[in-house]
Amino acid sequence: MAKKILIADPDLGFTDVLINGLQEKGFEVETVYEGDVALRKARKEMPDLLIAEIQLPAVDGLKLCRFIKFDKKRSRIKVIFVTTEEDEETKKITKEVGADQTLFKSEAIPNLIERISGILQ
Repeated sequence: MAKKILIADPDLGFTDVLINGLQEKGFEVETVYEGDVALRKARKEMPDLLIAEIQLPAVDGLKLCRFIKFDKKRSRIKVIFVTTEEDEETKKITKEVGADQTLFKSEAIPNLIERISGILQ
């Protein structure tokens, strides 16, 4: 059975490329563009992985991660931030809210896909 990935990111150009690469690797991928929608889907569908941008409309990525990681039923969902906020403070904050990893959008898409795939192995 294919692993399920939920992407929460309003950057359509980025998500389209990421979706194609992840689907080629055999993952089932769904995309949403707002944090509150991502939270509802994560609660209902229990994806194996949530990939989120920090800057999301409605509920930001940090709150989204915190809601998932501190919910006993959903804490097993892995959370990766893929963000444009590229600094050590961002990595520190994302770790504090429970993120499994923080990656930067400036990385080449194939590298991001390989790193994401590795987390689900």
